[in-house]
Amino acid sequence: MTENNVVHGRFYRCGEQWQERPTVILLHGSGDSLNYKFRFPLIARQCNRAGFNAATLVAPYNLQRRPRQLGGARGHSDCLQFAEATAQALAEIRALIGWLLGKGCPAVALWGYSQGAWYAGMAACGDVRLAAAVLGAPCARMNPWVEQHALRPRVRRRLPMVRELCKGLNLTPLNLLTARPVIPEKNILLLEALHDSMMCPKEDTEDLWRAWGQPDIWRLPHGHVGVCCGFVPGLPGRVLLWLSPRLNKPAVTY
Repeated sequence: MTENNVVHGRFYRCGEQWQERPTVILLHGSGDSLNYKFRFPLIARQCNRAGFNAATLVAPYNLQRRPRQLGGARGHSDCLQFAEATAQALAEIRALIGWLLGKGCPAVALWGYSQGAWYAGMAACGDVRLAAAVLGAPCARMNPWVEQHALRPRVRRRLPMVRELCKGLNLTPLNLLTARPVIPEKNILLLEALHDSMMCPKEDTEDLWRAWGQPDIWRLPHGHVGVCCGFVPGLPGRVLLWLSPRLNKPAVTY
């Protein structure tokens, strides 16, 4: 579809010699215009002050890339489109990594939230060029959270069907627990939302932590929205301090 095949993003250069600086790629969640339009520019400026470039990408079928014929509803029309969008997102992320490294950037990290964290996790399982990955409240596996918690009977009636669908999808590489990172565990950070019982339950994050060899994990006393939308005081600065040595740059104080 025409709108979806045009890739949108922003690049926040760190000074005139930006090619000599590491880059952090920020990945938003599903339909997450709040982060992409407002919060990520603020984080990008923090990245610049820390000595990093920052880049953002609009995920396939999101924001201005969503085709008009699909309407304003979020999500995908079917499982095939969902799988194609996932493959497209990973191809675009990998292409951006290659472009940055080709320009001379010494290291590239991914930092995503929710669906963006899921993309970052899949990239970390397939791209050895990555220096580090930060997964904020990641969707470790498929779950029917919409149907399970819906108030409308019409939506809740779909629960058995969607539960079976998720069970099948979880047997594929879409389930992060079926893969293993190709970058060192010490270069992976999981941000767990302790009070997330719906979208990306903490139990799934704990399972991912164990399956991936117990990388660094910060268990935050917030829900999904709290972790993903900036309600954890000082979190971006803490993440940048964690990233600094992994991007071959001395840690600084924020």
